Amino acid sequence: SYAAPPSALGNGTHPHRFIYFNHMNLALKTSLRERGRTLSRALLHAVSQVHKDFEGQESAELLLKTGEDVWLVARKADNREFVVIFDRAKASTANLIEVYEEVRRLSNTFFGSIFLSAE
Repeated sequence: SYAAPPSALGNGTHPHRFIYFNHMNLALKTSLRERGRTLSRALLHAVSQVHKDFEGQESAELLLKTGEDVWLVARKADNREFVVIFDRAKASTANLIEVYEEVRRLSNTFFGSIFLSAE
């Protein structure tokens, strides 16, 4: 397995925002409110579209870089969805491997056994 080198993604303040939703018990966790920042209309639409695309799927994963130069990573497993949005300043210098590794680290750190990744 490839270990990404340390990057701007893992340094200093958190360069990401996340949304976690459990369909079984309707639990919702998000960092959007804590940071006091909003998402652009286009980014909200992308998150909504990912949610729609995940409907009916047991597990799924999506990594994309938007036209706004923002990484959006979404996972679904065991009726749980986890979406991570990397801020533009950090995302513009990050590569796909760094983003993927950071999402794995976040999943393990914040959710441990709660969120079962789609790996």
